[in-house]
Amino acid sequence: SAGEEKITESAGLCLESYLVSSSFVYILKMTAHRHRPNTGDPYYTWDGPGLSLKNLSFPSGHSAGVFSIASVLATIYQENKYIPVLVYGLAGATALSRVYDQAHWPSDVFFGSMLGYLTGKAVMALHEEKKEFIVAPTLLTPNQYGILLLCCF
Repeated sequence: SAGEEKITESAGLCLESYLVSSSFVYILKMTAHRHRPNTGDPYYTWDGPGLSLKNLSFPSGHSAGVFSIASVLATIYQENKYIPVLVYGLAGATALSRVYDQAHWPSDVFFGSMLGYLTGKAVMALHEEKKEFIVAPTLLTPNQYGILLLCCF
């Protein structure tokens, strides 16, 4: 049915948006290495690029992920005035909880939220133009990751 197709399409677009935003988040985390608030270190403590899996506060992956999905759902279901309010409300609550739990600085959450929102909007814009666009995280070597971008015109 048309409803089932819309749900399937929505799930695929949400997954694509989440994977793209998560890829950007991972790259930024490995570049920044910002200390979390719960470490007791000041907000301006950044270690810079490296392969360490410690001090990965910037940007907030939870915020990016939830806003990447919310922006897709809000766009697809925009004819229902309650859906955008609901999904953005839940995304905002998730983002605020990261600050409340001292897992992130407010700027980590703001940047992650904007990254997710813009990623979701970009994914929707690319699909509205009916162009084939595929983005997938790629394992280059056991210690190197990349992003595969494929666009067919």
